[in-house]
Amino acid sequence: MSVSEENLNKIIIALVSGASNEMAEQICVSKLGLKLKDAKSAIIDARKQITVAADFNRVDELGTAIIRLQDVYAKSMRVQDTKTALAAQKELNKLLDLYRAVEHAQSMGGDLEAVSIAEQELAAIAQHLLPLNLAKKDYPLSGHARIVAEKLRRLQSEATAKDG
Repeated sequence: MSVSEENLNKIIIALVSGASNEMAEQICVSKLGLKLKDAKSAIIDARKQITVAADFNRVDELGTAIIRLQDVYAKSMRVQDTKTALAAQKELNKLLDLYRAVEHAQSMGGDLEAVSIAEQELAAIAQHLLPLNLAKKDYPLSGHARIVAEKLRRLQSEATAKDG
């Protein structure tokens, strides 16, 4: 059964207001007249819409922030306010994460090529671990690796116990 847009919006509002899945299920069943199976499906759809909205808003806000900082920089340079222009440029550099590679290279003895290779290795590791969906995609990669290692240890000990 498809949930109406009005009911889906009510579920979204409940979830963003702090309702747990169980509370949202109760709202769906008692107030919206949905069957439990349909309620669970509607909650999944609502969470997907929340995620899409959050991603869209982040990209939109990032674009707005970049434009504002570029505008501050341009206006500051026009009136020869180099102090404000420099502050705007520094903030823009932070926003765009331009310092990360340099800081990382410095921590590795100043070798930008080594940093590039290390980043490529991390990207390759991420390609293997993230599709396993063992944690949220925004969870640190080291956390994904820890979860995989724990699961492998558990499987090894189960196999050892089974053989012994």
